[in-house]
Amino acid sequence: MKLPYVFARAACALLWTGAVAAGPSDPTLELPARDRKAIEDVAGAGLIVAALPAPRLSNPAQFLELDAAPRVYRVRDRDNGELDETHRWEASGMQSMQTTWRYRAGDSETGLVERTPDGSFEISGIEDLKEKALTRYTPAEPLLVKGMVPGEERTRRMEVQVYDPADPTQVVHRGTLELAHRYLGAYRINTPSGVHDVILTRSVFDGSIGPARLRDVQYRFFAKGIGIVATVEARDVTAAVIYNSEVRVARLLVARPLQQAECSAAAVALPAAALC
Repeated sequence: MKLPYVFARAACALLWTGAVAAGPSDPTLELPARDRKAIEDVAGAGLIVAALPAPRLSNPAQFLELDAAPRVYRVRDRDNGELDETHRWEASGMQSMQTTWRYRAGDSETGLVERTPDGSFEISGIEDLKEKALTRYTPAEPLLVKGMVPGEERTRRMEVQVYDPADPTQVVHRGTLELAHRYLGAYRINTPSGVHDVILTRSVFDGSIGPARLRDVQYRFFAKGIGIVATVEARDVTAAVIYNSEVRVARLLVARPLQQAECSAAAVALPAAALC
């Protein structure tokens, strides 16, 4: 019997996944207490198990699995409880020539992801699927930056344009965001999909878009050969005294397609079940 990937994940829960390949001189950076608290306040205690030696990001593509198969995340919203959400990558053109992707996160938004000539990955914009609005960043937001070392931080000023959903050529809001993007280190984490060795980045945005003042902190956990296994976001938006919004949300990987090596290991562990 061929098990759906949602159930195959559970059958292989004891298989080790997403190991970070670190060298003997790679540093082990303990997660700062402030960052740990910010993550656990939203995702829950027990997500971060241990600090690990963290590699230089010499090949960012190893930490993004860009196939089109769906992945299921458990969304933990401090105000709205829990639900499961399906994400997928949508490519265009020939895979061998691929430099742009659309990352669809459930029914809420799609990120526009680009691979730069040096092998880094950036987010050039966001499509709001509910409001039908498009936001563009210039320069693009870094997602994984080739050559970054643990503890390194890079900053940039991003010009933001929000386009009218009724007329995608019409800019309705403009703004500027100051961004600090830091590679925090490598960690072992525990998610509903199992235990993963990951690298962790933090992006802090501060600025204004139209009449709104925004501060947004995003943590992203990437596992080699798997991609994004968890995210945590804390976003505050204010517009004078007429509007205030506070978002605290975590997404934890629940299920994903198995890789060939995992399928082989699973077949040995569970010979009666054809997992792949």
